[in-house]
Amino acid sequence: FGVLVSQIVIDHCRFKYVDDPNAACDAVLTGFWGSVSESMITLFLAISGGLSWNDAFLPLREVSEIASASLILYIVITVFAILNVVTGVFCNTAIENAKADKDIAIMKQMHKHQAQVEALRSVFRDIDCNHSKLVSVAELEEATRDLKFKSFLESMDISTKDIWTLFMIIDADESGEISVDEFVSGCMQLEGPAKSLHVARMRHENKVMQHELQSLRDDIRKLMKAVSSRSLNERHVWM
Repeated sequence: FGVLVSQIVIDHCRFKYVDDPNAACDAVLTGFWGSVSESMITLFLAISGGLSWNDAFLPLREVSEIASASLILYIVITVFAILNVVTGVFCNTAIENAKADKDIAIMKQMHKHQAQVEALRSVFRDIDCNHSKLVSVAELEEATRDLKFKSFLESMDISTKDIWTLFMIIDADESGEISVDEFVSGCMQLEGPAKSLHVARMRHENKVMQHELQSLRDDIRKLMKAVSSRSLNERHVWM
């Protein structure tokens, strides 16, 4: 495009000089399109925002319709086709990189979770002194005296100040002993700031209260049925 437009402008200036030796080409026209290098710079600035391509188009319009049409065609092709394709490639690359980063983060989290599970299973085996695959509150309390075990729990932000509460929360089935699965799941749920233990304790107390309320509700229903049955029997006796 630069060669075509500059050739048209040079021919225009030459023919104008032949017709009138005293005539000179427009300084603005030659400044934009006076040579191939100037034309290429003008075309680059026109698509990169260095200048308004309309400023370069107006003097060219007076020279040749072919040259002005070539400039418009160049703008259309570069701005609406090539640059959009390039932008799309960069955007697609950015999206793929973001997706890859997300997958990497998921894989790291999965590996971290698996490593924590394996570490908790290993700690449980150390606590289980009699190899019964169950841990009592006494064994857990004895284990917390070990600085290594205590530091491990604290690294997971699990408080070891209230062992009884910790044991009660981890003992999900309320059997009085903790299995390896209960220990792993309980510690994973309690992982976090120290206040998590207090929240878990409240959750456990609420669960116990619900059981007690359910038992009380059942006892009241049984008592009401007994009273109702006794009242009916007394009525039959009086009759």
